[in-house]
Amino acid sequence: MNGHGTHVASTAAGIMVPGASYHGLASGTAKGGSPGSRIAVYRICTPYGCAGSSILAAFSDAIIDGVDILSLSLGSPASRFSDFKEDPIAIGAFHAVENGITVVCSAGNEGPSEKTVSNAAPWILTVAATTIDRRFKSNVVFDKNKVIKGEAINFANIGKSPVHPLIYAKSAKKAGADERDARNCYQDSMDGKKIKGKIVICDNDEDINSYYKMNELRTLGAIGAVLVDDKKRGDASEFDEFPMTSISSRDAVEILAYLNSTKNPVATILPTTVVSQYKPAPTVSYFSSRGPSSISRNILKPDIAAPGSNILAAWTAYNGDAATDKRKTNPRNLKLCQELLWHVRMFLDWRLRSNPVTPLGVPLLSSLPS
Repeated sequence: MNGHGTHVASTAAGIMVPGASYHGLASGTAKGGSPGSRIAVYRICTPYGCAGSSILAAFSDAIIDGVDILSLSLGSPASRFSDFKEDPIAIGAFHAVENGITVVCSAGNEGPSEKTVSNAAPWILTVAATTIDRRFKSNVVFDKNKVIKGEAINFANIGKSPVHPLIYAKSAKKAGADERDARNCYQDSMDGKKIKGKIVICDNDEDINSYYKMNELRTLGAIGAVLVDDKKRGDASEFDEFPMTSISSRDAVEILAYLNSTKNPVATILPTTVVSQYKPAPTVSYFSSRGPSSISRNILKPDIAAPGSNILAAWTAYNGDAATDKRKTNPRNLKLCQELLWHVRMFLDWRLRSNPVTPLGVPLLSSLPS
């Protein structure tokens, strides 16, 4: 993924950047966990994957270069976990720790199922992701200006008044399609004639990527979508200029009752605004991999948790979407991503005091991006 290394490096040790925002959202001063650190970055992955030999070579280079902390923004999927003696990350980390280097790794993004935590070797500091006290609100207005709280990032503006026709995806089932597929807005399950020009309510029973649903609905001519999803609270999906938001199943009961009680149900979806000092926070992010370790139940992992949902950090100056993005963009091209703040500040400060190996006592921070 282009820009991933830049993003995690700035999250770890980016300097203070005043006036940062994501297209006007979440404005403020952005900085990394240890802005005074120097960074060494080792690229180990290609579009074809991450070779074990490249991972071990990067560990070897980092040891020779004398880094103080190693941060790894990669890991094996739960279906491919291997024993520590066969895992290149565990092997490389062991040698790094032997040389006095602290190795910090992400717990993985395969939650909320148990036994999905990766990088579970006991000599690795394994970090889970949490939400923060900032939410991205995109509410649904229906009936006579009744409001349901929604969460998403969208920059659409289809008006504040509920004037757009509303339909439950199940009611738009294509002939011969499965009803469950239709109400979940799966591809090739809905009748475009019933969808066109309407806001569509979709279920999310199997936690399918919401972007697939969005693309299908846009293709069919829908003007907006409401996704019923309890899992992703605190982790707003971005739908760009398509009016789409996520609501809880509890709130869905109210809007579905309205839909079934009137002949011409109407609604609208409001563009995103920011809610600060949201409570409760922090909570463990839904996607953050859970323990215990599938290799050994005697190893309690993750070790610690840190903010990792909708974090503002740097992105590369150009990507393939930049030329077609009509929104007003900060020249630094900052981007929101679901990335982990792998560096807990107090831990870095401890390393700075206890092992000032590099000039002026500034720790050299190494990042192994995917």
